[in-house]
Amino acid sequence: MQILNLSGYGINVHVDGGKLVVKDGNNSDKEPQEKQFRRTTLDFDKLVISGNSGNISLAAIKWLTKQKRDIIVLDWNGRLVTQMSPAISNQGLVKVAQYKAYSDPAKQAKIAKWIIEQKIQGCLRILEWIFQKRPDFEYDEFTRFANDIKKANDTRTVLSVEAKISQFYWKALATTFDAKWEFISRHFGDAVKSKDADDPVNALFNYGYAVLESECWKVINTMGLEPHIGFIHMTHTNKAPLVYDLQEPFRWIVDKAILKIIYEKKVTKNDFMRSDEGNIILKRDAVKVVLDEIALQFRNKTNYKGKKREWQTMITLKTREMIKMF
Repeated sequence: MQILNLSGYGINVHVDGGKLVVKDGNNSDKEPQEKQFRRTTLDFDKLVISGNSGNISLAAIKWLTKQKRDIIVLDWNGRLVTQMSPAISNQGLVKVAQYKAYSDPAKQAKIAKWIIEQKIQGCLRILEWIFQKRPDFEYDEFTRFANDIKKANDTRTVLSVEAKISQFYWKALATTFDAKWEFISRHFGDAVKSKDADDPVNALFNYGYAVLESECWKVINTMGLEPHIGFIHMTHTNKAPLVYDLQEPFRWIVDKAILKIIYEKKVTKNDFMRSDEGNIILKRDAVKVVLDEIALQFRNKTNYKGKKREWQTMITLKTREMIKMF
């Protein structure tokens, strides 16, 4: 994954003479930069726009789509506003199979269990990574969740185990943060209505999860799945539960990126500001730090069926595994 980030005021993306012209937004301490790209010189696969104002032309959208580049728009709170991906499938038979699996309690439980098993593996990667850096870090209790999920035979039990996993995981991570970050947990603000961050750590996670969310949207569209029918998260008319389902096995990638940023002191409290509503917002340079680190983590490789695969590709491969369970 390679990311080109645009932020600030007055962003402009257009096409001139067959070239993509990208102008970054205005910033108080830096002059906006303009870059030109030919089809053969593109060095990014995601264009992330996190600015407050600007324009992107229809020609630029078409140009990027033809080059199979994603366009992601984030708000100032690091939440995904929209994303556009080049490959969109409409495989009716896949959707039919998904509906049937959702309506079958046994299949629904099996898929939900598989998702949470993947999540546990990811959480363990992070907890073990922290332990290597902090030998006094304790997480032995977490290992019993792997046994609990093996015994789960229905969706309700799976969800109960998942709730315990999340509670333990975030409490464990909270113990490793310096008090200056004012982090309590991922359950911040009004848990029902607000998902905006009221501390710097949650602001960092918001940006990271927005990138992961956009990647899951792309995979769902490519595979021809129905994003509004999920197996872990509840189905609502204004939500896309399958997108959130697919994030669970891969949240650890974002977590590692954010933890590295904090532990290695790549950002300071001066990299954040507070809005009039009390939300914590990342400044321009901090956004770049987050996106660069997340892109790096997604480029890391793992062994999968005898081959080295980037974690970005693993989202597609694991989604195919899930489809086979329909």
